[in-house]
Amino acid sequence: MNIDAWTIKVECGGICDAINVNVTVLQGQCDLMLLWSVSGDSIPHICEKENGSACQPKRHNLAWTKRMLNDNSESYDVRIGSDAPKLYAVIVGYTSYVSVSIKLDATNILRTEQELYRE
Repeated sequence: MNIDAWTIKVECGGICDAINVNVTVLQGQCDLMLLWSVSGDSIPHICEKENGSACQPKRHNLAWTKRMLNDNSESYDVRIGSDAPKLYAVIVGYTSYVSVSIKLDATNILRTEQELYRE
């Protein structure tokens, strides 16, 4: 098992309202959790835990989770309401190598910047 976490900073020309997120696992098998942050909070601040439960996003954040297999694609639409949101991608791989592609599509995305997650 291997775990990776990435931060994807998104900059929009105005409010990033409707974003289509397309996720493809090019190789391997993994569990994937995508967490959006409008306020720029880090992962521990996004998640609330009640009675030992898993991450439950607070009101102003959105989450998506899925078990993904080799050559599997999924997409979903999200409404963000911020001009500079962050997307955190947490990947738990169950094979020795996992390759994941995340594409964001919206009419007003100016740029994205990705880096390994740091608290």
